[in-house]
Amino acid sequence: MAKENNRVLVTGAGGFIGRHLVRALMDRGTPVIATDVGVLPPAAGVESYSADIRDTLRHAPAMARCGAVIHCGGISGPMLLADNPAEVIDINVRGTTGLLSLARDFGLRRFVGLSSVSTYGFTPDGGRPPVTEEAPLSASNAYGTSKAAADLILQSFATQHGLSATALRAGWVYGPGRVTDALIQPVVRSAHGERYELSEGGDHLLQFVHVADVVQAILLALDAKTLPSPAYNIDGDEVLTVREIVRLIAALAPGTSASVGPGLLPGTEVQGRIETDKARRELGWAPAIPFGSGLADYVEWLKEHPY
Repeated sequence: MAKENNRVLVTGAGGFIGRHLVRALMDRGTPVIATDVGVLPPAAGVESYSADIRDTLRHAPAMARCGAVIHCGGISGPMLLADNPAEVIDINVRGTTGLLSLARDFGLRRFVGLSSVSTYGFTPDGGRPPVTEEAPLSASNAYGTSKAAADLILQSFATQHGLSATALRAGWVYGPGRVTDALIQPVVRSAHGERYELSEGGDHLLQFVHVADVVQAILLALDAKTLPSPAYNIDGDEVLTVREIVRLIAALAPGTSASVGPGLLPGTEVQGRIETDKARRELGWAPAIPFGSGLADYVEWLKEHPY
């Protein structure tokens, strides 16, 4: 029987999405236990501890006191540990499996895993068809492979063990606090003397989603009475070329010194529009922040903050 307990364990609480999520949970009065592999800064009302997500013995006492887990921890993008694919897969797959096992053993009512559209890899026909949750998982790198494997393992726990669990496959997440570069930051920095040049990639289509919209999707998945689907795409509405995004930033940040050549971004998947209809129908979620306004706020933030 699932535990009726509103305390939530958040893994990866020191990361980009995790920090925003913990703040949102606290703002609405949800008790949180926060964990990350690094040392977490103290936050009023938040219990925290440091642990690798693979350390099930360390996580077990916290899990025993929670009713739900939001799993944001692990390797969060293909740019991280790119030279050590075995470690990426071990962290994301073994770590997620251990947490799912604990959630089953302690009878948690809900498990929400943060996944990625990288699970789909390169989508068919040059990326033109919309990408639904039924698209094949054909990851093109170790990060995407690890996320795809974790999604399938989550699905097996839901099917075989009756665990109420789902994976949220997020797109290119942007907003205040993102440490790793994702096009926007270096272009904004170029307005302060750090010229940014891309020899190719101007025609590459990207679909960004604001971190606040991702957090809202997580909260809806956490609170839903039931989870009809094992995975949901979470992404913004607009699909723009790299060249178009650079032009938007240049209009917001006078002095931008950035150039981009034609073609596609090397080593970056070509994908069709990520379709979010299932999240709209079953979770009641839709992106609330248009890319133009979210970008404008983020550019202003980056003028005063390093990331």
